[in-house]
Amino acid sequence: MKPLLDVYNIKVDYKTERGFVRAVDEVSFSIRSPQNLALVGESGCGKTTVAKAILHLLPDNASISGGSITFQGQRIDNMREREFDRLRWCQISVISQSAMNALNPVYTVGDQIMESIQAHERIGKREAQSRIRELSEWVGLPPERLRAYPHEFSGGMKQRVIIAMSLALDPSLIIADEPTTALDVIMQDQILEKIVNIQRQSLSSILMISHDISVVTEVCQHIVVMYAGKVMESCSIEEFYEIPCHPYSMGLLMAFPTLEGEVKRLISIPGSPPNLFGAVSGCLFHDRCPFRRSICEQIAPPDVEVSPGHIAKCHFAHQANEFRLLSTREDTWEANVA
Repeated sequence: MKPLLDVYNIKVDYKTERGFVRAVDEVSFSIRSPQNLALVGESGCGKTTVAKAILHLLPDNASISGGSITFQGQRIDNMREREFDRLRWCQISVISQSAMNALNPVYTVGDQIMESIQAHERIGKREAQSRIRELSEWVGLPPERLRAYPHEFSGGMKQRVIIAMSLALDPSLIIADEPTTALDVIMQDQILEKIVNIQRQSLSSILMISHDISVVTEVCQHIVVMYAGKVMESCSIEEFYEIPCHPYSMGLLMAFPTLEGEVKRLISIPGSPPNLFGAVSGCLFHDRCPFRRSICEQIAPPDVEVSPGHIAKCHFAHQANEFRLLSTREDTWEANVA
């Protein structure tokens, strides 16, 4: 069975005054239907750039310089804009990072959802209104509030409007880019619950982009960990939490709190991601990795399949059991500070 979305060795370059920067470098992953996949990593690692490449929303100074993106068996990265417009919202929709800025302040929220439907479908106003009322009930938005303007909504309610809009045309794939980043933890939980329930009813797939690994576990079955534009690890959510095989993944897990298990102090990863303007030799994570060896600074690591479907980009992925134990100790990471 062919995947719904197949991103293969995609490369994205940005043109700047200082030269070209490769923000995404040979990133690959697939999403089957229905499946939810998380793309995680620190801010600036290239997650949102991947989403923009899929959606044909890259800025003018960015371009796809290699690889391919296939959706429902059709190549879309080189598709003409007019042709791709037929897919956008109908087959591929987006829940944007900030609902605060995504809604037009001079139109009611109901009219904005109506516009997204009528722009892609020949449908009567009465039928569209009926669908909008159904959508509002799905996301927990009282139908009478559809006549209100965005400034009359809280942040959580605006995000529900965006979710309703993303579902209006029953897309096969929803790209959720930090969908709860501007919300408090209680509202985050409510919104994530809505996304999961709706996705199960509609049988759509989700590509969730986040820097918060505690969020994606509520929604996704598979995770792809990015660092400095590259994929460091790709596996199931369960394997990521129980047997991470890349030191960066281990560091991420130590930096996030959990409600389960014993109380422990959070451990941060010292240092910063590399400057991508110059050539970086070896492993991109080597200068922050407490387990690095000389080969890590000289030779880029291969993708190692540690188990079926579980890939780690590390020379020493076979020593992951030893590294996992050491990564839970604060002195392991402190010793790495130059």
